[in-house]
Amino acid sequence: MIKDLFKRYKNNLNYYDFFNFIENTLGINDLEKWEKDSLECRLDKLNFAFIEFNEFNEFCDGYKINLGEKI
Repeated sequence: MIKDLFKRYKNNLNYYDFFNFIENTLGINDLEKWEKDSLECRLDKLNFAFIEFNEFNEFCDGYKINLGEKI
């Protein structure tokens, strides 16, 4: 599901689309601004204003969330 979203955006998902997915697809609507900011910082290590799937996958691995295959 999320892997397909990243593929659609050529592995570079901008913040708007990423948080849109979290809110509309995953149904998580109650993130505070500081939580979004913190998540952006943790996921976008290089500050490119987008999140790469491999960075997202590494982040999830740290919480023992397995997304399946890598891109």
